[in-house]
Amino acid sequence: GKTGEHTDTYHGRFMELKPYEKIVEELQFESAEESLKNRMTLTFLLEEIEEGTKLTVIHEGLPESISMKDNELGWLEALEQLRVILQLE
Repeated sequence: GKTGEHTDTYHGRFMELKPYEKIVEELQFESAEESLKNRMTLTFLLEEIEEGTKLTVIHEGLPESISMKDNELGWLEALEQLRVILQLE
């Protein structure tokens, strides 16, 4: 984890909210490690498609110390947890 052994926490703010279309969030990890403290921007784009809703996530400003592969794995795990919470098939 970036904050603790098995924990990633952060603080941030919403920069843009367009219901059912777009969410832009600016955030920073809460970490003692300086290389992890840069500001990141997450853009969530929602698009209605025949099967439901398509979600596109754009992650900008990822700290250099985090590999793209590890970041992708983290996103896949988070989205799987969301799927389970929402009880989607």
